[in-house]
Amino acid sequence: LARRSERARDWEQLLATVQILSNLSAAGFRIAHGVDEGHPMHGYLEADLPVYREVSAHVLKYDQEDARRMAQDGGGRLGCPIPEEASSIPTGYAVVGCGAIPEDINPRSLHSRVPHNTNLWASRDLHLQRVEGSAGMIPVDAPASHYFIEDYNEHHVGTARRDCTNMDPRLQVRHRCHCRVPEVCAAEEELITRLAAEGKMPNSYVLPP
Repeated sequence: LARRSERARDWEQLLATVQILSNLSAAGFRIAHGVDEGHPMHGYLEADLPVYREVSAHVLKYDQEDARRMAQDGGGRLGCPIPEEASSIPTGYAVVGCGAIPEDINPRSLHSRVPHNTNLWASRDLHLQRVEGSAGMIPVDAPASHYFIEDYNEHHVGTARRDCTNMDPRLQVRHRCHCRVPEVCAAEEELITRLAAEGKMPNSYVLPP
């Protein structure tokens, strides 16, 4: 539903989808993201479910804020404005401007982990569904200076679980992957690392719990 809303640029429907999840969380449901690297959903229909990452109220705050920014000016607030220094380098941020989905999705959100479709489990019974950790691609309490998603997983994936190892090097840093072809993107990685440490990357904002 969320991806359909994006394609149709129906931002109000996207906000409504996030609100449904927030209402479930407020009602005492623990929401699990039912697909993860190394833990596909299939194979558990006749056995206990594994421990999945939690779509907590704090995680959903980032989904709500991203959806709100998408709804403003037709998506013009998401990840904007790009620092002038970043857009001056002829790779990621110059190739793909701000307002990009999934590139500018906050990495602490559920949305950042969803490449296309996904599955969620919601239950008040923790014996039925166990949750642990955050559903975002980086910890929900990670500081704004932590830019690279790849630092937080062993599967070498970036935004929306896109494969960092099989990506155009011009887009690796844009997808929060480390640069693998230094002559193409090392300068961008160095610059974005510095800008993130200075709190200047608008797609890395941090919200209180």
